[in-house]
Amino acid sequence: MALDRAEQPDVRAIVLTHTAPAFCAGADLKERSSGPADSTPMVRAMQRLIEAPQPTIAAVQGPVRAGGIGLMASCDLVVVQPDVTFAFTEVRIGVA
Repeated sequence: MALDRAEQPDVRAIVLTHTAPAFCAGADLKERSSGPADSTPMVRAMQRLIEAPQPTIAAVQGPVRAGGIGLMASCDLVVVQPDVTFAFTEVRIGVA
């Protein structure tokens, strides 16, 4: 995982970025319909960002949905392009 490398002592900053089109669309809700939700991997990634000794920066250039907002909030600094949109889609469908 990229965070394993990012947590090494020679790393001076962690920049969380993405491949277009979206910064993060959150969890695959269809995948979660087959059983109880396991948010452990996402929660652990957020904890690692929060606890990292290096400064963490989210560089956001695409839409952010659901868990992506949590990833942004886990960083020390968030830089967002002016046309980026945000949504808590899980609230709309009643799974929050």
